[in-house]
Amino acid sequence: MEKNKHLTGDDRHFIEDSLNHKMSYASIANALGKDPTTISKEVKTHSILRQNGCFGKNYNNCKHQFLRDRNDAKSVEDVFDFLYQSLGHDRFSNIFRLLLADNGSEFSNPAHIEYVSDGTRRTRVGV
Repeated sequence: MEKNKHLTGDDRHFIEDSLNHKMSYASIANALGKDPTTISKEVKTHSILRQNGCFGKNYNNCKHQFLRDRNDAKSVEDVFDFLYQSLGHDRFSNIFRLLLADNGSEFSNPAHIEYVSDGTRRTRVGV
């Protein structure tokens, strides 16, 4: 196993594909020649998790997870753009009525998450 070597973009894509094929962290780490904790930390650091459910509605164990190459505002915007395009305006706006974010740099431009390029509001972001 290599020590002090960063994961490449190709490594990250391999991790994402492997997770989609239900491979374990240990199997992924073995294939990449890395320690399993490296894989688990990478997934934890570069994932966006979302669970449905709120007061008066049942939790349905829905989880969307995205492995991002970097932890910045643009990568978060790209995830929400992808979801918006995939789900369509009505479904996206119903699922993501309000997004609560912390003061991290990845949420430094909430307007890019709230609005699509034509100025249509798709959600609201609370910081």
